[in-house]
Amino acid sequence: MAARIRLKTLALLGQLRRLQGDYVRAENELQEAVRLAVGEFGETSGESAQALNDLGVLHKYCGRFDEGLRLYKEALRVTMATQGEECLTACTIYHNMGGILFSKGDFAAAKPYGEKAWELSQRLLGETDPRTMADAAAYAAILDGLGRYDESEAIYRRACGV
Repeated sequence: MAARIRLKTLALLGQLRRLQGDYVRAENELQEAVRLAVGEFGETSGESAQALNDLGVLHKYCGRFDEGLRLYKEALRVTMATQGEECLTACTIYHNMGGILFSKGDFAAAKPYGEKAWELSQRLLGETDPRTMADAAAYAAILDGLGRYDESEAIYRRACGV
């Protein structure tokens, strides 16, 4: 129980530091969370996948896209091994992978991840869930980047209920 509390605290501190723009301290907290998760729960645990994902988010904010993508891929590998693909954790990681590739300007590489996140959230949460709408909007933005405006507009309207 104490390890779970410490892990959650490190993750929250890392997120807080990231929001404050203190990326160095955020990275220290989130790397410690990864070490704790792996040490206490194992490399293939849900806790490890979440810690890797959190660190990947920080790397996106820092513009360290390749490292962030590597962390997301590792988090997805762990998630697939422990929970399978049909889970919200995988959905979140697909969303993040699409997002980091979008930020990198690689819209073609982002497309399958954004699409997968949207498809999963629709199946797992339903059409009207806020997370589904966020995944739809993120996917539509990727389509914008590809110049596929008619498709993106239809998805934006669907996400907004218009």
